[in-house]
Amino acid sequence: MVSDYVLTLVGARLYGGTPEARAAYEMNPRYRDVVARLRPVPARLVLRCVLVAALLAMMSATQHSAIGRMGYSALVGVLIAAYALINGGHIANILILRQRNKDGGAVTERGRQIAAAYRYFGTAFLPLAVLAAWMPSAFSVGAALGGLFLVGTHLRWALASPASAPAPRSAVPQGRQQVGQHCGFCGRTAAQVPVLIAGRTAGICSECVATSSVILAERAAASVASVT
Repeated sequence: MVSDYVLTLVGARLYGGTPEARAAYEMNPRYRDVVARLRPVPARLVLRCVLVAALLAMMSATQHSAIGRMGYSALVGVLIAAYALINGGHIANILILRQRNKDGGAVTERGRQIAAAYRYFGTAFLPLAVLAAWMPSAFSVGAALGGLFLVGTHLRWALASPASAPAPRSAVPQGRQQVGQHCGFCGRTAAQVPVLIAGRTAGICSECVATSSVILAERAAASVASVT
């Protein structure tokens, strides 16, 4: 759990230089704020680690019985599979700095979570389920449940997200932003401003154009006043 959070901070820092960009890296809505601010391990994550460690210790103490051994092995399988997959995904993101919205089109929060659930279902749960069916054991069944847990988690987040809510801004490394993806002055996306004007290498929103016009008009008036 701690390695998951640490890798999240590393990936978020590489994903973008603004809080909005860093928040876009984190899929869990509950942790986007702390990730955006690059805060150390939050208290609720520490509490979760303590509770899981206490549960493992309690189940380890019951390994003298067959049910206790099966429960301990299954729980270890769940944790190893789930967090190995999560940390592997973080490492892949850090290495290739994946861009979530490659075509520049609109992506909803629900669509992004469903896509993540589909990815975990095909690349994690199905292979682990086949392994559990071929070599049944408490550990292999637990590992399959770990993959299923990831699928279910993203589906739960998807159901809790408004169908039309735009996903957090899809960020890419500095200097590699797509044309028109966001305003180069204020950083807001096209969905957050009335008009976004795209140039060859950067974009500017209508609100920044209006603000710039006011500044230019004030400076022009001050220049005329100083001459006269």
